[in-house]
Amino acid sequence: MLLIAVGGASARAVRRRVRHETWRALHLLTRLGAALAYAHQPAGPDIAGSVLAVWVWAMLHTTVAVLLLWYRAVVPVRQALRHGLRVVEVRRRGRTFMRPRPTGCP
Repeated sequence: MLLIAVGGASARAVRRRVRHETWRALHLLTRLGAALAYAHQPAGPDIAGSVLAVWVWAMLHTTVAVLLLWYRAVVPVRQALRHGLRVVEVRRRGRTFMRPRPTGCP
């Protein structure tokens, strides 16, 4: 139920009305809750009763972790290096907002 609420908070209409810091904190807390749930779930009677279930559960979470690392870290860095993206200028837009101007082939 909480994940459905977080998904609803990600809707564009809701995001426009919520401060970015609040939205970001909600998503970071959701990730923290998922990490804490992972530690709790294998100890429960449904999964801990079977070695196969523990192994499958661990492999599913490992797959998700690898995919997150791959698509959030490796792919963006690899594409930036491949296209030669560099920041040539950083412009100030207001008191707290900075806008980088990249160069390179998009």
